[in-house]
Amino acid sequence: MKRRSLVIVAACLTVLVGSLAVLKRGEAQIESDGTLILRGHTGTLEAAGFLDDGNHVITESQNKTLHIWNATTGKQVAVLQRPGEYLRIMKFSADYQRILAQSDDGIVCIWDAKNGKKLAAIRVHSYKDGNTGWHWEARRNLFAFSPDGNRFLITSSESYSSDGTEALSSNKISKLWNTADGKAVATLGSHKNFIRSAHFSPDSTRIVTTAEGNANVALVLNAADGKELLTLRGHTAEVIDAVFSPDGKLILTESWDNMPRLWDAATGKELAVLTGGPLKEILWGPSKFSPDGKRVFTGDRGEMGEPWGGRAKAVRLWDVATGKEIAALRGHDSNIFSVLFSPDSSRIVTRSSDRTHIRDAATGEEIVMLSKSEHLFDDAFSPDSTRFKTLYYTRDARKIRIRNTADGKEIATLPDPYPGIISPDLKRFITTNDKDNSIHLWDIDTGKELAVLQGHTGKVLHAAFSPDGKRVVTASDDRTARIWNIK
Repeated sequence: MKRRSLVIVAACLTVLVGSLAVLKRGEAQIESDGTLILRGHTGTLEAAGFLDDGNHVITESQNKTLHIWNATTGKQVAVLQRPGEYLRIMKFSADYQRILAQSDDGIVCIWDAKNGKKLAAIRVHSYKDGNTGWHWEARRNLFAFSPDGNRFLITSSESYSSDGTEALSSNKISKLWNTADGKAVATLGSHKNFIRSAHFSPDSTRIVTTAEGNANVALVLNAADGKELLTLRGHTAEVIDAVFSPDGKLILTESWDNMPRLWDAATGKELAVLTGGPLKEILWGPSKFSPDGKRVFTGDRGEMGEPWGGRAKAVRLWDVATGKEIAALRGHDSNIFSVLFSPDSSRIVTRSSDRTHIRDAATGEEIVMLSKSEHLFDDAFSPDSTRFKTLYYTRDARKIRIRNTADGKEIATLPDPYPGIISPDLKRFITTNDKDNSIHLWDIDTGKELAVLQGHTGKVLHAAFSPDGKRVVTASDDRTARIWNIK
């Protein structure tokens, strides 16, 4: 067995042994009101949150461990750790069944989120940035899970020696891995430069990739074995991004030729050529399609904020069925850095440093404009799209506003004492009191206090609602987490 393989196996055996040791110390206590007290961390808890449909909770502490708990019984399901190394969660699979995390020594491990079983381990490299302690190269790696959680991609923008300390060449290798056994299914190719994007189809059967210097094309690959299925040709400059539509029937490609294209994902046939530049710096995505797949946005070719910089001061909104432009969304004086559709696809939001515009996605008509002192959250909309939340700054403080999506009018203004947490439906709000370590639950519409939750003996550092809004998990520096039932 090669030295590199031995290092990986030894490291992940340490993960399993360490996990079992901590597992014995994990325990839960059920209070008379049904509150669960989760114990097991040996350091201050820094974060806590619910997974998937609310059946599991994950907690993180300063002792460099991640614990997964059954949210109903409080039973500790698993502990993820690399002794002496901080774990950073990079991605969850779409179904929350898999967790991908990387430690400071450059090993990426995949765990089953329900039982903590280690499914795969890959050493990306072992070189550490002396300034940050975090791998410079790791920040440039692209991780992508298939929606079904059975495959994942790791693309590295450098090749490294077996000890991970020396860059061997500028070839960029991308591998497709099986999460069940951690085996490489395929090497997707050696490119002249790094892979820019890799996205799975919604049904997990295909991957569309783009790479720097790759002959102005995008490739569609078989997710089972990595073999090439289609080559999307037509662009006259480098293709920088490609994404599937929500139903997987279309692919949108964007290129430095400023002519985005729509393709038939099954045949590779070009269906439409759109005018407009790529938006390289878009933060919210990755899809530029609306959730219902009926609309798509591109950068406005006529208002590129920085030539070849991938930024724009306006976007164009398109009808996918006809390929016709719906509207050019202008009004920004600074480069747009995020575009967001509401969950029901009725609204489109464009955001820059100078202002935020919320518009009707069917017509492009403006609903409301927010000043530069008011910003949308990344999870701005309620699941039913009837409300959205913003953070705005005054001279003395920062506050949260809840607005009506239909007309943009304000519903309520809330204080924002950390960790001010809002329920998914944007109807309830949590604050904490450091004097007595209590948690307060409020009704947003009426401003009425609904409940006071007491029990922590240390400062509450983090809180989160369950997806259905019926429970809250809190993390405290008393080294416990609590799961509270709320009305």
